[in-house]
Amino acid sequence: MYIKHNSHFLAFTLAQYLMLKTFYQLRDIGIDDHTEPSMVRTLHFINASSLLSIAVMLILGLTSLFTGWPLIATLLLLLGCIHGIIPLALNYRQKTFASRLYFLIAGYVILLLLPIIFAPEMHFQAYLLPGMGMSFFFFRGEIGRWKFGLALVAIIIWVYLQWHFSAFDPLLSVDPYSYLFVRTLNDFLAFLFTFTIIYIFTLESHKYVQKIEENANELKTSNTSLNEANEELERLIFSITHDLKAPLTNIKSLLALLPKQAGEILSNEGEKYISRANISANRLSNMIDSLLRYAQTRDLQLEKSCLNTQALVASLLEEYQDSMPSQKISWVMQDLPNCYADKGMITEVWENLISNAIKYSSREEETQIKIQAFETEKEITFSVHDNGAGFDPKYKTKLFSIFQRLHTQSEFPGSGIGLASTARIIGLHGGKIWGDSILGQGASFYFSLPKV
Repeated sequence: MYIKHNSHFLAFTLAQYLMLKTFYQLRDIGIDDHTEPSMVRTLHFINASSLLSIAVMLILGLTSLFTGWPLIATLLLLLGCIHGIIPLALNYRQKTFASRLYFLIAGYVILLLLPIIFAPEMHFQAYLLPGMGMSFFFFRGEIGRWKFGLALVAIIIWVYLQWHFSAFDPLLSVDPYSYLFVRTLNDFLAFLFTFTIIYIFTLESHKYVQKIEENANELKTSNTSLNEANEELERLIFSITHDLKAPLTNIKSLLALLPKQAGEILSNEGEKYISRANISANRLSNMIDSLLRYAQTRDLQLEKSCLNTQALVASLLEEYQDSMPSQKISWVMQDLPNCYADKGMITEVWENLISNAIKYSSREEETQIKIQAFETEKEITFSVHDNGAGFDPKYKTKLFSIFQRLHTQSEFPGSGIGLASTARIIGLHGGKIWGDSILGQGASFYFSLPKV
């Protein structure tokens, strides 16, 4: 007897394990490694709800078969299993939005028809209670405020059913005494369905919050490591540039003294070599100065104020026009809105972008530079467009890196740090910067600043 009892218990435990394993496998339909965490939670919820719907309809259908109900009643209940199968099939095909929308709308239709077909005493309308909140869980911003409308549908159906029960008889005539067992079972299943939905929602929400906390901790650790690495890099840059400055100054002094000391001994070829060495030394000196300024921008403190951008840019354009009378420049500047920024830093941004536009358009018969701005609710975006050499768009990710130049020094001289400094300044202001171009057809640079 003991062995027989034990074997029954083991068989029951094994069956329970297989059912749970199957449930969890079916719950993951439509989910892969690339599915976003929030969508994983939603798909778990819709798959579990579909499986529960199948189970409820199957249990009620088979039960009604043994309680003397008409065959049509049993068929209608078993037909309801299809309602739970279709969302699973849609999720399997990666049509997740369609599966969620179908489950909700088809569920409302079924919960409207079942009480009308059978009787109010069956309490099928009790399933509308969890249905009122499902639209908020199934959809995020995809359907906007329509999710409030879908939740309202459940309430409208409930109110309509109360009126319908008072005005009409059920479509199927079933012996009232046979209701008792099926209704009791249905009430239990309705409670179990609602409880399971709440449990799944709570469990998935807890997992989601836990995942967010884990990601936040990982991000915090990564940011700490990155900040430490950046600080170390800044110190290294600062140290190297300072150490390079002194010997470079000596080299430049010696190069200046060499022609005087050599006198007539120095040939024309030698003078050319000294001239090239001076050019290279001066270029290296400029690069070191630029690198120092770039390193120092990290430690600068923002002193933001409301700036008259129109006046600031107009003043810069006037200076550039006076400083290079030989270059024919056509300026087009639209009305620029005021911005909230550090005046010194944002002036450097405009200087870098405008000087680049002038430099890379210097080989055109007429340099054309257009400065614009447009606003959204949260930010202001400024842009500088030129008709110069442009750049290959496949290299635009390198534009704002140190010493990454898309043109040779002989074509257009420069240190290769200007745009990197500009990007850092815009980053300190909480904005974004990007560039766009077609090689040989000019370039456009944009930067955005948040509104106060």
